[in-house]
Amino acid sequence: MKLSDLKLQKEKPEITIIKINGQDVEVYSSISPINEHDIIFTVLNKSYKDGMYSPYLMKMYLTLFLISNYTNIEFTKEDWEDEQSLYEILVMSGVAAAVTAAIPKETIKGFLDAIAVEVEARNDFNYSMAAQIAKFINQFPDLMQQASDLVANFDPDKYQQIIDAAKAANGNRPIPPQK
Repeated sequence: MKLSDLKLQKEKPEITIIKINGQDVEVYSSISPINEHDIIFTVLNKSYKDGMYSPYLMKMYLTLFLISNYTNIEFTKEDWEDEQSLYEILVMSGVAAAVTAAIPKETIKGFLDAIAVEVEARNDFNYSMAAQIAKFINQFPDLMQQASDLVANFDPDKYQQIIDAAKAANGNRPIPPQK
């Protein structure tokens, strides 16, 4: 049997209308699995700062992407240029709370669970021996270049000056001490 014989159609999401400042905002009950996946991994990637996942940034980005994907509210390129200000206005105006209240609770819980599982898996990997080896392998070319630069720029006269200064500071005893 061919897939086309099944005459499958995408189910249309239910739409809840909420009023925000006299405007009708459509809130969809579901989005495509591809968009769900994109939300999860975009939230993770944008929330990773200085080797850690920022809970604040995860909440901020999840809220922004839920609003932009689950409603008919369209953010402009300019809106996205200052994501923290965008988030702040959506939270302070009550839009974020109104929209997230209209999205099914199990949907939001699914996002939170998927993000938590992925953060744990990524953290486990980042602290694993495999990650440390991969990090060393990635750094190895730079370390070799630094070593090569040291050898290429080695100045025996400067080295001798350092040894002489160390000897003088050590009461003219040899550096390192001779046995």
